[in-house]
Order: sequence, then structure tokens, then C-alpha cells
Amino acid sequence: MKNGFKLLQLVAVITIVAMTFGCHSKKVDPNQRVYVGYFQQNHDVQISPTQFKNPKMIRPHVVAWGADFSKPCPTTQIIGFQKLNIVPMIAWEPRLWTDTSHPITLESISKGEWDKYLKQWAQAIRSTELPVLISFAPEFNSQEFPWSVANNGQDGQKYVDAYRHVVSIFRSEGVSNAIFVWTFLAVSSPKAAWNEPLSMYPGDEYVDWIGLASVNQSSDMQTMFSATLANVAANYSTKPIMITRYYYEPGKESNRVVVDALQTDLKSVKAIVFSNPKTLTMDPVFFKTPLFQASVEEFAFLHL
Repeated sequence: MKNGFKLLQLVAVITIVAMTFGCHSKKVDPNQRVYVGYFQQNHDVQISPTQFKNPKMIRPHVVAWGADFSKPCPTTQIIGFQKLNIVPMIAWEPRLWTDTSHPITLESISKGEWDKYLKQWAQAIRSTELPVLISFAPEFNSQEFPWSVANNGQDGQKYVDAYRHVVSIFRSEGVSNAIFVWTFLAVSSPKAAWNEPLSMYPGDEYVDWIGLASVNQSSDMQTMFSATLANVAANYSTKPIMITRYYYEPGKESNRVVVDALQTDLKSVKAIVFSNPKTLTMDPVFFKTPLFQASVEEFAFLHL
């Protein structure tokens, strides 16, 4: 009787879980963990660590924001997040936001014309001592950006050379706490053979994380990422994968759909960075699912 009662209890628990998260045709790992991040997209708004002291706001594992080549490394901001046990991530854009008439070419970076500036950043990152994620020239397969392959002679090797040069500068300066995220757009713009991102992989020795971003929210997560993720996982399975920019709209896309996607078709994703500020002030139940319960320390030191 006792065994029968325990069996009934187990069935009841399984039923509740299935009702809560939906039934899956694919196997779900109950021990899977996905790290959560927030991306501040507005360059005109200075993101501050104090924002995340608000008890009503979800404190993520990582906070990301953009920086260009016109200013020094935001060391104070970085340290502020580190003190909150939040890992900072810089989307480092090789351009000048206030001077679009003089674009920075990828070739000028690889030729060493920006070495003095790069070394200043490297030394500043090193001084913080704790982990800092760096996504250099992100989404390089989008023609929207001046550092894109499309705007640099449609020559992917120029991008690869510039990326490798930046990483090499950091290493030459003895920076051991920089974690480099190689980030591309899930769907290239334009779609062309010369703009295929996987053909421009800098190499395992230059990449710590592989990052995918999305700007098209007209389709669900599986449609946007699953095919590309399958290709990435098949070719670069030794590297952890991160969705570096995803605009999640609470109320339009259900919590269950996001959780289900990350536990099935997108299971290779180890971290997801949301770019909608509403995300971190929404119903915290979403982030209290076991899927998102990973320690900050585990994330921060995963690849140091």
C-alpha cells in the first residue's frame, strides 16, 4: 500500500508539472540551467548598478550594454556590477557614435591603428580582476552596422583579422579576466554566401562563448534560432552558446513557450539576454522556475 501511495503521489507531481509547463514530445532535463541576462539597448541611457538594488527587479546573472571607440573603458560601471555579483558584458562597437562621417574600418584595427586605445581598454579590464564579457563587433553579418562585413568590402577575412587582433592585444597585456563572446545575427542581412557567419569563425583559441542575436520578433524562438543553433552545435560543440539579444514581450509570448523552447529545441543555449526592460520587472514566477536557478559564481567563472 505504501508503494502504491507513493506511486500515486509521483503521478500527481508529474501531472502538475505537465499542466504547468505543457507536455513535451522531447526529453526535458530537470537539471538543466540557463543563465539570465539583460541588455540595455539605448545608448543615450546610462545603465547603473543601482537599478538592480530595487527588490522588485529581477537581478540577472549578466547585464550588457553598448560602448563605442570614443570613450575610455567604463571601469567604475563594471566594478559596480561586479560588486552586486552581476557579470558585466560589453557590446564593444568599433565606431564613433557621435561621428558617423568617419567610419572605423576593420582593416584599420587589424593593421594596428587602434592599438594604443585597445591597450588602454585591456589594462582597464585587467584592473577590475573579476570576469568581464566582451562581445567585440557584434552582429557583424548585419549590413546595418558600419563594422559589418557588408560595409567592409564583403570580405569576411577582414572581420576575422580584426577580431583576432583585439583578442591578441588583450592577451599581450596579460588580461586573464576577459571572456570573449563571438556574436552574430541569427539571420544574416543580406543573405549571401559571402555573409555566412559560420564561415567567419575566428577559431576556438579566440572564442569563449558563441553568441546569437535576433532583431526579428515576428516569429517564435524556435523559428528564429533552432536551425542556426543546430548548425552551431554540430560544428562548435565545445563552446557554450548564448542568445545575446532577445526582445521578449511579456503578455505577447507566454512564459511557458519560452521555457519550453529553451528545454527542447534550444537546449544547447546556456544563457539568454533579454533586451526588453519590462522583462526584469515582470512576474518573478517566470525566473523562479528551476531552469533559471543557477548561481552567479558558476556563470562568472565558467570560462576563466
